[in-house]
Amino acid sequence: MTRMNRLALVVGLLAVMRAPLAAQGTPADSAAGGAPAAPTEMVFDREVFEYPSFDRRSPFRSLVGDTDSGPRFEQVRLRGIIWSADPARSVALFSGAPAQGAGAGAPLGTRRLRRGEEWGNMRVVEIQQDRVVVDVNEFGLTERRVLELTRRRAEGGL
Repeated sequence: MTRMNRLALVVGLLAVMRAPLAAQGTPADSAAGGAPAAPTEMVFDREVFEYPSFDRRSPFRSLVGDTDSGPRFEQVRLRGIIWSADPARSVALFSGAPAQGAGAGAPLGTRRLRRGEEWGNMRVVEIQQDRVVVDVNEFGLTERRVLELTRRRAEGGL
């Protein structure tokens, strides 16, 4: 590019950039020119946040859960099953033990749960004659697990 072409380009850019600035005018021009400036209206809108609840864990719920909600799955033992041909009448007996290590407290007691009931981070899905199927919810993820009923053998027997 020659020197003359560069100069023409710079002058053209300055003219294009100057036009919007000249159209704006100065505040003194608008006040002295006649019509008074219109008052500015301030509008305050409150921002509202809605979180979709479809198949996602709410970020506002605690990851750890409530401390009074019951034991964690690792602390629960299946102690017995009262089985009925009618699934709504079957009952699973669970006991909760405190976590091992420092700060271990008293046992958490025994709980009788039917299908659909929750204790701690687990929910009973199905009760069979020798096993219980539960859904375990950990950090927003649900995993299906099976608890087998272990039978104690009599001493000296098979």
